[in-house]
Amino acid sequence: MKKIGFIVIAFLLFTVGSSSAQGFDLSILDNAIGMVNQGNNKQASNLLTDAISGISKEVKGSNTAFAPKIASQLGNLSGMIPGLSSGKTNVGGLQKVINTIKTLVAANRLKKMLGGGSLLGKGKLVGDNTNLLSQGLSLIGGDKPEVSRIGKLLGAVSKRSSKLDSSGLTAKIAKKVIGKKLGSSLNMLEGIL
Repeated sequence: MKKIGFIVIAFLLFTVGSSSAQGFDLSILDNAIGMVNQGNNKQASNLLTDAISGISKEVKGSNTAFAPKIASQLGNLSGMIPGLSSGKTNVGGLQKVINTIKTLVAANRLKKMLGGGSLLGKGKLVGDNTNLLSQGLSLIGGDKPEVSRIGKLLGAVSKRSSKLDSSGLTAKIAKKVIGKKLGSSLNMLEGIL
């Protein structure tokens, strides 16, 4: 059993070092929670430490309103790691911080995509990050009235995001509609943070 656990840890640590088209693999955070739930707090602590480093590198140099919020949440997560190693961290609180980080990173990625040129050919990235943001929207927006409106806009983006990978007029129309809805939702979200 220990050998299998070691292989899983080695694979996950290898994955932490690799980068995808959108940056750090946020599923590592979910894997760390899975380890905590299995009682592997030491391995989870190591993964979370690596995750903090990977996310910090991804966000470094971002001048969105989300970057300072991510840094703050990474600080919270970092402060929980010593308690996790000793078994004294509230797992529910840890899960909330991790979900907040994932949500903020998704928002930051989307904001950078909007500011970085064309969304064409980025349907999967837009869709994945929009879904991640939608799932955690209440964590960062609370019960403010704008959250419902943002959620509706993100839902529309999510439904159309695959069209960004099309060609021709379909993709161009999708880019315009998605860019406008995504921009509006992210601007509203920045306003309530």
